[in-house]
Amino acid sequence: MIYLAKRDDSEFAGDQAKEALNFQITLFLLHVAIWGFVLATLGIGLLVVWPFAIALWLVELVLGVVAALKSYGGTKFRYPFTLRMIV
Repeated sequence: MIYLAKRDDSEFAGDQAKEALNFQITLFLLHVAIWGFVLATLGIGLLVVWPFAIALWLVELVLGVVAALKSYGGTKFRYPFTLRMIV
């Protein structure tokens, strides 16, 4: 929403919103892959995937807070390991 609303008004806000959107799309794809593995294996997969799911959630939380603090301070933030789908 912010990307669509502010991309023309503020280059900084548009850039950071685009970066956050790319990060969220990457996370969505990772979650689909993880839980798809669980559904495909149904037994052992659930036990194997929980640590990865928790780690992904923690990375999501920490990087979201870091990005918010950097953006609030006026510094551009680039998420690591993010697919750049929206350029």
